[in-house]
Amino acid sequence: MRVLYKHYKEFLLPVGVILISFLVIFYVVFPQIQQYFSSQDLIKLEQQKLDSLRNNYNLLTSLDNATITSDLGILSPALPAQKDFAGIIDAIAYVSAKTGVSVGNFEFSLGNLSATNFGGTAYPSTQINVNVKGSTKDIAAFADEMVKTMPIAEVSMINISGNNGSLTIAFYYKPYPAQNISDTMQVVPLSPGQLATIKKVSGWNSVGPVGLPILSTAPATSSAESLGSPF
Repeated sequence: MRVLYKHYKEFLLPVGVILISFLVIFYVVFPQIQQYFSSQDLIKLEQQKLDSLRNNYNLLTSLDNATITSDLGILSPALPAQKDFAGIIDAIAYVSAKTGVSVGNFEFSLGNLSATNFGGTAYPSTQINVNVKGSTKDIAAFADEMVKTMPIAEVSMINISGNNGSLTIAFYYKPYPAQNISDTMQVVPLSPGQLATIKKVSGWNSVGPVGLPILSTAPATSSAESLGSPF
């Protein structure tokens, strides 16, 4: 060992320095480099969040509060967040008075009273069977006006026998979805199609509290036709 030490002692210091340098590079420099790139990724992510927040802020500040309030006032009664029994009765009464059709008995199909949220694109509805009295033309007009009156309705069946008829009507609603808003979520303005829908809905019959003329009607038994929702 002493011979080897004397023979190689002049190389020990350089070798030691090299080993220490490798250790410093492996345990100090490499982690610092990794931390640098991680910091750059984090900075990039935070910059994206900042840009998204800035764009959202610019968009929201450019919106007109009066227009937003007006649009919400139009759409809320058209597609309520819950079963709107009062709105349904008012709509039937309004259309009855407008078309001169007398409304007799009607029956609610309540569905699931405990449901608060629904997935997918299908909207839940409250179905009603309505007995009416009037001419065939007036009953057809009743059905036509029904799908142009808030809340959104779809007449799925009409049975007519003489001056008596019955209609099956579905009134739609949809609970507000859960609001899971993140920093990266982008707020987008309404599309031209959505604005056109709001304009179309604004022309529908907007119903307030009215009286409901109730007259007895005979059960309807024959011929059926279908009218769809305006959507």
